Amino acid sequence: MPHTLTLQVTVSEETLDFVKKKLQTGDYSSEGEVIDEIVTSARENEAELEQWLREVAVPAYKNHLADPSTGIPLEQVKAELAEDLKNFQENHEWS
Repeated sequence: MPHTLTLQVTVSEETLDFVKKKLQTGDYSSEGEVIDEIVTSARENEAELEQWLREVAVPAYKNHLADPSTGIPLEQVKAELAEDLKNFQENHEWS
């Protein structure tokens, strides 16, 4: 079992409600366990984002700087995003 420390924090009511709801599922035995999972998930997400930036975004940006003709016109990007949003909204209910 990893070494644990005690930390007193102040959180918003919304955050406290979230933690309590997680506890009520029975999947967690303590508030600390909920927080540990959230922090672990945040670390993993950050690592994935950093990897994507290094391996995908930066090389694509450098390629575009070297050859601007590889870019997509802004109006085309806007049109494609609008179409994607429309398709998403048609296929998902909003709560």
